[in-house]
Amino acid sequence: MILVSMAVFIIIRLVPGDPVLTLLGPNAEPGMIEELRNELGLNRPVSTQYLLWFFKVIQGDLGKSIVSGRGILESILERIPITFSLVFFAFLVAVVVGLPSGTAAAVHQNTKIDYLCMTFYLLGVSIPSFWLGLLLLLTFSVHLQWFPSIGFVSIFKDFYRGLQYLLLPALSLGLIESAIVGRMTRSSMLEILRQEYITTAKAKGLPARRVIWRHALKNAFGPILTVIGLEVGFLLGGAVVTETVFSLPGIGRLVVFSIYNRDYPMVQGCILFISLVYLTVSLIVDLLYGFFDPRIKYG
Repeated sequence: MILVSMAVFIIIRLVPGDPVLTLLGPNAEPGMIEELRNELGLNRPVSTQYLLWFFKVIQGDLGKSIVSGRGILESILERIPITFSLVFFAFLVAVVVGLPSGTAAAVHQNTKIDYLCMTFYLLGVSIPSFWLGLLLLLTFSVHLQWFPSIGFVSIFKDFYRGLQYLLLPALSLGLIESAIVGRMTRSSMLEILRQEYITTAKAKGLPARRVIWRHALKNAFGPILTVIGLEVGFLLGGAVVTETVFSLPGIGRLVVFSIYNRDYPMVQGCILFISLVYLTVSLIVDLLYGFFDPRIKYG
């Protein structure tokens, strides 16, 4: 987290533009520019700015937005349910599509099912999520009018209407990531299906479904779990573009808006929060390894 905070603090300042000129305009008087720069602490050395910001962050104070003046943590907590809802449904799409299709491709290796799944995976890793989002929006919202194209309703207020607004964004994110999950599932399952204990289980007369789902998939799930954990990070990153395409008022759109307005504190706070979520998910994935692989013991 310390390395992330340093990287974000430096990189956002490398972006062309001045937050003071963004707020006051290019025709502002030099005295006003200097006064506001002093008020925001931007006239100090970058190292000093970082240390002052860092000591506030470790006390739970992410600061205030330069543009709106609102507390950054307050803005994040207001928008995080929308982003988490999008990531959750996209994650469901990725797992529900990727896991069974990868298993089917491995079981039916070198058949039409395998070739069909591999074609889907190739398209999935090649198509940008924003392009797929625009395609879904144009097809199902503009032409067919099955889903709304503008506006937003939270699923916590009206679940059915909220789901209508989230379905297309979740599909545009989840289908892309399902290709990665499916490819890893296929690769891992092929390795396990060639093991001797799988041949023994089949020779004993165990049902094929039990051999595949109970013996093969569970032992192949270690690498798949790693990819699924990484997918959460990819989904959080992809939400930035997807929320912009579908005009969802989540953290991703807030980051884009803050970058346009050179709102340094807001960008730093949002990315730091997203990084914390990703690291937490990675920790949970590491702890789950012990459940799927009995060779791993903790403590």
